Amino acid sequence: MADPPRFEHGLKAPQAPVISRLHYGSNKPSEQYLLFNLDGLFFFYCDCIIISSCLRHNEILRLTPDYVSREKRFVVGVVGVGNMGSALVRGIINKGVVDKKSIIICDVDDKKVDILCKELGVVNGINAEKVANLSDLIILASKPQNITSLLEQISSETETSQTVMSIAAGITTSSIEKYLPEIPVIRVMPNLPALIGEGMSIFCRGSYVNDIDVDRVKNVLDAIGIYLESSEDLMDSVTALSGTGPAYVFHTIEVMIESGIEMGMSKEMAEDLVLQTVFGSALLAIKSELSPTELRKEVTSKGGTTDAAITHLANNNYTEIVIEAILAAKNRSKELGNSK
Repeated sequence: MADPPRFEHGLKAPQAPVISRLHYGSNKPSEQYLLFNLDGLFFFYCDCIIISSCLRHNEILRLTPDYVSREKRFVVGVVGVGNMGSALVRGIINKGVVDKKSIIICDVDDKKVDILCKELGVVNGINAEKVANLSDLIILASKPQNITSLLEQISSETETSQTVMSIAAGITTSSIEKYLPEIPVIRVMPNLPALIGEGMSIFCRGSYVNDIDVDRVKNVLDAIGIYLESSEDLMDSVTALSGTGPAYVFHTIEVMIESGIEMGMSKEMAEDLVLQTVFGSALLAIKSELSPTELRKEVTSKGGTTDAAITHLANNNYTEIVIEAILAAKNRSKELGNSK
């Protein structure tokens, strides 16, 4: 017969409930929970919780076995839930990196926060200060123009055990460290396909980053696609190529669809043709042993229809236009950083 359960009385904190922890005879916790109180800015991990009193804003999270190990116990705070911030939140949840109740969000637009909280079950952190105070990994997903005021807001709420992950375009780790001295900062440039777990993210380390910080960021980035590490001197180029890259692809898709409509197709038919063509071509480029250039040559017969199209693009400086557009994005990324 199994030993009867025994109780260890837990902790009491300002505005937090009294907690008891339930252990079985093996002395191994049967389940793992996270308790935090947004009013009291108080949280900790405990085992199989029995609550003797509870406040309205308390949240209790049962952690799945994958997240019981200490190195994976972390709370993710996202400051700014616009397009990319919300994409990160959705990706993290879809891949199950952390439970939805261990994701705390805030934004200057309360409606965006309310929508995500209702739809996804994440926690409303109220403001940046509380999100920073409660989180192990703080993701700064605000616009680059707002980063200075945001750093000023959270500077008193951060400590060296936390990790700051910034996805603000152009903003260097050193510029963030000026406001958050000795705090581990990792700069990341993700892209929009993170929304479906197919993103391309590049990260670089700040001056105070250790392996724990990198692991936290990798856990998140792994949930939203593929990631690579780079030196910071390439981050503006990365921003221009992969960070902004999906917009170039979408713009090309738009134009191709327009051409289909102009040739007499319905919008629906043109969309089907173009989307499957782009998808299949990208997948072929990934899986093939041939380079994109070699693949393009494979389908370009001299004097054929493809040759006519490619020749027209070349005669109108298509390659130079695309390269110049990407360089313009790189220069803008530098400008955003230099203005801070």
